[in-house]
Amino acid sequence: MIPEPIQIITNTNSVFRLFKPNILHIIYADNVVLEIEDVIEVQLAYRSLPDPKPLSVLSELGKHGSFSTEARTYAAQIAPDLDKSAYIIKGLAQRLIVRFYLKVLTSKGDNKVFDCFEEAYNWVIKDEV
Repeated sequence: MIPEPIQIITNTNSVFRLFKPNILHIIYADNVVLEIEDVIEVQLAYRSLPDPKPLSVLSELGKHGSFSTEARTYAAQIAPDLDKSAYIIKGLAQRLIVRFYLKVLTSKGDNKVFDCFEEAYNWVIKDEV
């Protein structure tokens, strides 16, 4: 069962839903090419969350949404260290791009791609006591 979020933050092209103090769900808008400004807005919203910061993030890209090359590069440079990163993908093109970047980028935490929020959330909480 998915609990209600304890905090919601709405940005221009994304919505943050904080579950427990350590799980963050970021939902990006449909039909949008996200730019560096959007990544900065997400970064500022993340910094505004209470400590300890979320250690697991579920990123859900909207239908027909993508990141510009500059935004992807910037996001990779400023990404926080996370225990788990789940990517909820709605289309084949998005899935291919995300899997490529996950293979190229080195991350300390676990990463996995999912079709729906419930599967991603259950994977994130699987090892919690």
